[in-house]
Amino acid sequence: MIMRTQSKAAAIIALLETLPFSEFMMLFVFFFIAIFSATTIDSCALVTAGACCKYIPNGIDPPRGNRLYWAVVQGLMGLAYMMIGGLTAARVLGSYAGFLLVFLVLIAYAAWYKYAAEYKRKYMPASFVLPNFDAEPAGMNNQKNV
Repeated sequence: MIMRTQSKAAAIIALLETLPFSEFMMLFVFFFIAIFSATTIDSCALVTAGACCKYIPNGIDPPRGNRLYWAVVQGLMGLAYMMIGGLTAARVLGSYAGFLLVFLVLIAYAAWYKYAAEYKRKYMPASFVLPNFDAEPAGMNNQKNV
């Protein structure tokens, strides 16, 4: 009933108020939501920063400034979504971004295809032929199971 008349957040707060030690439970839930949000943004920033760096050796994290930049950008995007209308606006913007992402994926596919062709030309000899796994093994053509 509360979700229909008010919001989901009000329903969660009303649920937490029914529990024993309701003030403590609200702090507990807020603490874990804050930790979840911080680790999620940190993980996303790490992945985005790693994808933006040209070369990073195995076991080395991207530069801290790069990670901080992406964490701030992602945090500001979350705040902007909340200011312009919450989840509904985020869904609309996500649909537009998803449509535009199709073009980026096609560009990435074309770049990968170009790279694979160049790799094949440089590192695979012209005489390289994949084996025919469908053929019978040599010397086994005339033998039959008895």
